[in-house]
Amino acid sequence: MIKVFKTDLFRLLRTKAFYVYPIFLAVIQILNMSLSVKYVSSDGTETVTEIASGHAVAIGPVKAFGCIGDGLLMLFLGLALVIFMTNESRNGFLKNAAGCATDKRFLPISKILTGIVIMLVYMAEYMIIELIFACIEALISGKGIEYNAVPAGDIGKFTAYVFLCILVHIAVIAILVLMHEITHSRALGLVAIFIYSATLVDKIIEGAVNLASTKITWLADIHIRKYLMMFNIEGGYLSEGYYPVTLLVICLIYGTAATFLAIQASVRRDVR
Repeated sequence: MIKVFKTDLFRLLRTKAFYVYPIFLAVIQILNMSLSVKYVSSDGTETVTEIASGHAVAIGPVKAFGCIGDGLLMLFLGLALVIFMTNESRNGFLKNAAGCATDKRFLPISKILTGIVIMLVYMAEYMIIELIFACIEALISGKGIEYNAVPAGDIGKFTAYVFLCILVHIAVIAILVLMHEITHSRALGLVAIFIYSATLVDKIIEGAVNLASTKITWLADIHIRKYLMMFNIEGGYLSEGYYPVTLLVICLIYGTAATFLAIQASVRRDVR
């Protein structure tokens, strides 16, 4: 198991898609800084006026973990993971891995662990890039840096929210691994992560339930949004649509079921 995981990590570091996320973040930050000023002509003199309001550049836990609930992290995590997984079928790697592994169940478990590594690395990169550009903004604008802590009464709620968001991403990783073990299709994996990270799956489910409730009256009493993972986390830990206990149960069900099915698919599938 350890050898398979080490091999996957080695392959991950050689996958170009793994490095797209930090590059994208840096480009977005540069664009934000470039568009944060405007040129105003006054008495024939061109000056630079800052659009952003406030007397300080804010940093803090809420901003540092700002990537976990908006779907952007999930999108790039899914893209990197799908490309990484489908690369294994090239150059005979899948046959070699299956031959070296004492148990084929290690293969999907290793992929899930690799996906978790990608998630943690991306979260760390987001925090570092946010901090670097906050310092650059403060330096350029002459503002100070202000630390905004989580309100004392919300520390437990915020910590639980971060933990549940991580569980949501892990559940999605397991689902992507299951799709890969069944189909081995890069196209389907990429389409799936685009649709899910944009909350389109949740919207389709909600729309279908609302439509069905016009014919089946008892469905109208079901608050379907509380059972949808992306809708739960997209509004933050203070959102009225955030149900932590329900979300925990859903994440455990989805993650466990997808992992189990991925293992079964890997064991039963012949390596060609």
